[in-house]
Amino acid sequence: MWRVAQPSLRNYAVIRQESRRPTFRIWVITDRRVELSEQFLLVPSRWVAWPRLLARFNSLNPSVVRLRDGRVALQFPIEVHIHQINELVGKKHSRVELDALQGFLNAKRSSLRLWLMAPALITSLVIAIVLQGTPNPTKSELPITVSKSRTSQTVCSVIPRVGDLIPLTVKRSTQIEILNSRFDLSIQASMGGLYRIILRRECDAEHFKLEAWRTGNYLTVSKVN
Repeated sequence: MWRVAQPSLRNYAVIRQESRRPTFRIWVITDRRVELSEQFLLVPSRWVAWPRLLARFNSLNPSVVRLRDGRVALQFPIEVHIHQINELVGKKHSRVELDALQGFLNAKRSSLRLWLMAPALITSLVIAIVLQGTPNPTKSELPITVSKSRTSQTVCSVIPRVGDLIPLTVKRSTQIEILNSRFDLSIQASMGGLYRIILRRECDAEHFKLEAWRTGNYLTVSKVN
């Protein structure tokens, strides 16, 4: 009989399959480094786009992780129980859009509005294709984050915030500035349009883990740990 292979995630052992749906399966995993650390891992079907499931379960604050076989899965915090996941599975879900400042929001669009927007979307697509040929910044240029409503702070009190924009570079490690405070930036992983980033503040070596979505030539910070 055909059997589904268990997922494999670094530093975690798979205990059992908790439930299965047409669009995903849920597994119980435990951290090999910590006792009594059972968590739930949601593995999307190969036919489902994982950002759709991330939007559905966003209120439970799952982490996006990459399995050893290259697939993307959602790892729920240790305090999340299966009944909370099942409640969201049973709810009717409307169309959603990603807002960098507020997360996933309901989007109500009529077919007429989509037809009216079509010319603008096509124009934007053409412009984006043309801009892809724009040269990358030279090595001497220092990428600067763009922040909204940020006031000056002492250098070692500056922290990255949700909504900050980080210019996207071809290098996986570089430097950026936030309000004159320098950070070493390292891109740990990218999955679709989602990037996982580590910032190291130079003045005191404090580290910040970020999640950011690609928006054009920038990464928009959506989560700061």
